[in-house]
This record gives sequence, C-alpha cells and structure tokens, in this order.
Amino acid sequence: MDCSQVLSNFNTWKASTSSAISVYQAKRTTTQTEDDEMLLKEKEMLDASLCISEAINKLTGTSSEIAALHEKILAKTAELHKGEADISIAKDRVAYIRNPERKTSNYESWFPIDRPLHPASIVILIALSIFLGVFYALSVLSAADIQLMFYIPATANRSSFMIWLQEQMTFSFWLVLIVLISVVIYFVKRN
Repeated sequence: MDCSQVLSNFNTWKASTSSAISVYQAKRTTTQTEDDEMLLKEKEMLDASLCISEAINKLTGTSSEIAALHEKILAKTAELHKGEADISIAKDRVAYIRNPERKTSNYESWFPIDRPLHPASIVILIALSIFLGVFYALSVLSAADIQLMFYIPATANRSSFMIWLQEQMTFSFWLVLIVLISVVIYFVKRN
C-alpha cells in the first residue's frame, strides 16, 4: 500500500472504506468473494494504521530534531559570547601593549596621579618634593640640635603695626599659603 497516497487522500479513503463496511454489515448473507474483499479492507485498514503511526513517529522525530537544533543554537550562542569576551580581553591587551601609560590598573601604582602626566601634575610633584625635602632637612638639623634663625633688622621708620604684621607672617605662613593656592588652582583647572 502506498502511504503517501493514503495520507494525502485520507478522508476519501476513510469514506469509501466506511461505506463498504456498512454495505457488508447490512447484508444478511455474504459470498466468499465479499468475505475476501472484507479481508482485503481489513488488511488495508491495518496498512493505513501503520502508515499513520509511521507519520506520527516522523513528526515526533521532527520535534526532537528541533529540540536538538535548539540545543546547538544555545551552545553556539554560548561559544559566541565566550569568543566576544576573549576578543575584548585581546583588544585590552593590545591597547595596553601599544600605550601602557594610558591604561593603568589598580595594582600598578599606589600614588594616584593621572597618566600621562600633565604639566600641572609635574609642578605639584616638584613642589611637594621640595617641601618634603626641606622639611626632612630641617628635621635632621633639629635632631642634631642645630637651630636656624632668620634675623631681619628693624628699621627705625617702620610703625609698630607693620612690625607686628611682619612677625605674624613667617616663612611657614608664606609656604602654606603658596601650597594652598596651588592646590586650589589645580582643582579648579581640573574640573
């Protein structure tokens, strides 16, 4: 029996088989030829049942094929995301190799300065180095019991207010004022 023909014309085949069975059941007596025809119809029905079962199995297999394809799609998507992450890491490595001063990690340095160094950063670093150097030198001299004193002779024509004002504005005052102004200028220009 041709399964494709039965499946394509199933309603027609079903109607003709049902009518043949109804005619056979309506008869009170049957001949051997009619009995043989019914046995052939029974065999046709069994073949049709096998064809339908085979078609159902194919359709079920199709859904499992779809599920397998879906699993492959998920696996390929995961591979794609992993590849994109690898490409991103490779790009970062190439950028670091080409310009290592532009991208720094948290572990490269403990001193928070911008890279590449800006001229303002260099001036601040030099001023800080000079200040700390002078502070260290004066601390060493103080530990060695050497005291430095600056003596400015008073002139006779200055008023007592000007002398008092000059006494208030010592070298350390001017140094702190310069550092304070430099820090304010740095942060104003930075923003």
